[in-house]
Amino acid sequence: MRVPGVTVLLSGLLLGCGTFDDPSTVKDLRILAVGAEPSEVILNVATDADLTRAAIPPLFLSPLIANPIGLPVTVTISVCANDPAAASPPNNGTDPTGYPAGGARATVGSALCDGDPTQVLLVDGAEVSMDPVTPLPVTLTPAWLLGAYQRDVFIGPDGKLHGGFDLGMPVVFQITAQAGNEKVIAVKRVLFWLSPLRGDQTPNRTPQIPGLRAYDRRDEATAEPLPDAIQSLDSGTTLEVGPGGLWIEPVAAAAPTLTAEAETYVTATLDRLTGQVTPIDVEESLTYTFYASAGTFAPQQTSSHPPPGITPQGRLHIESKYKPPAGGGAAEITLWIVVRDERGGASWQTRSLRMAAP
Repeated sequence: MRVPGVTVLLSGLLLGCGTFDDPSTVKDLRILAVGAEPSEVILNVATDADLTRAAIPPLFLSPLIANPIGLPVTVTISVCANDPAAASPPNNGTDPTGYPAGGARATVGSALCDGDPTQVLLVDGAEVSMDPVTPLPVTLTPAWLLGAYQRDVFIGPDGKLHGGFDLGMPVVFQITAQAGNEKVIAVKRVLFWLSPLRGDQTPNRTPQIPGLRAYDRRDEATAEPLPDAIQSLDSGTTLEVGPGGLWIEPVAAAAPTLTAEAETYVTATLDRLTGQVTPIDVEESLTYTFYASAGTFAPQQTSSHPPPGITPQGRLHIESKYKPPAGGGAAEITLWIVVRDERGGASWQTRSLRMAAP
């Protein structure tokens, strides 16, 4: 199966040795996530030749950009086809034998669009806002999409061609944000299908975070928050955080349960021995990533599903512990909590904390 929601972030050169900053602390210009609506498209055409008459829906990309320097931000977006021969991103758990990136049970390649023969500029230096995030419309033509399908092809174990036409095709959007002399790049992928794998296949629904809660104390045995310690972390309000920090937990709007509803979805898998492409049902896993303008989160990322081979005792904990910066110095702190699914869906919540007086 293909995993289109991989985001690659690049931000200049790393100079010298020493200790790296905690990745949950945002000190420079960064693209923390990119929302796509829709994040998956089913075209309902019989063959790739029918793409010339396909109705391609308008797409909107929303980059979540942290901008500590405060200068105006411009965004450029280009698009290119998936390259199944490109190297896979590191630490993605794929087969080390060199199976094509984008093949079954492997993620898409990590290559940028730079220099790709299918690259097209869609948005050139648009000035954007961060509050609220500016959605940027992008348009793909049937002719371009046909060329992308023709590029996303590799030879499977059966000696036959496979790729975007039978496994789903990730379209690669390269987003460049610039503020002053700082520039960062993110890669966002949207999955396209020629036609439904089965009659019950539906496009991805973007996960949401209905609410957040915070607490500074919890039961040491169960890791459950103590009832009198729970505070609602609402939009437009600012909670106070002491030196001991706060647990920040995504929750449903009305009850302390998992925030976003994980879907069961249909995708295609390619048997590496037989070359047979088969529709399968997958239970979606949601990933939560935590960022702060000062201080740190640990762990930075949590999941709605346990790692393979692990059976959780009790409910899965998706909260993260926020620790304010030592010695204070940051009166107002911005938090970003991002939720992602496995098909490119992403959304987020932004909140504020205030350092407690010494």
